[in-house]
Amino acid sequence: MPKSKIINTIIYFSSKIKNLYKTKLLKLIYLLDEISVKETACKFSNLEYHVWKYLPVNSDLFYFLSFNLNNDILKTDIKIINNKYGEFILKNQNLMMTNFLIMTLN
Repeated sequence: MPKSKIINTIIYFSSKIKNLYKTKLLKLIYLLDEISVKETACKFSNLEYHVWKYLPVNSDLFYFLSFNLNNDILKTDIKIINNKYGEFILKNQNLMMTNFLIMTLN
C-alpha cells in the first residue's frame, strides 16, 4: 500500500476524532480493513495484521508511528505527542484539508 494512502487515512481520522491515541488509530485502521473486506471483498489498506495482546496490528505501521518521529512525513502532516495517557495523534494545524481532498482524488 502506498504510504500516502495510510497517511491520508491517519490525517482524516485525526481531523475527525478528538483524543485519537495510537492504539485507537491502529484499531480504527484494522476495523476499516475488516469493513472493507465485508462490503467489497478486498482490504482498504492491504496491510497484513498480526495478533498482539490487545488487538490485531500491522507491525510496520506500529513501528512507523512509534519510532519515526523525525520522519519528514510525520513532521509535516501529523504530530505525535506523548502525554500521561499515551501517544496522541494530531493533524498538523498548517495542513489544509483541501490539499488532502485533492491528494485523495488523484
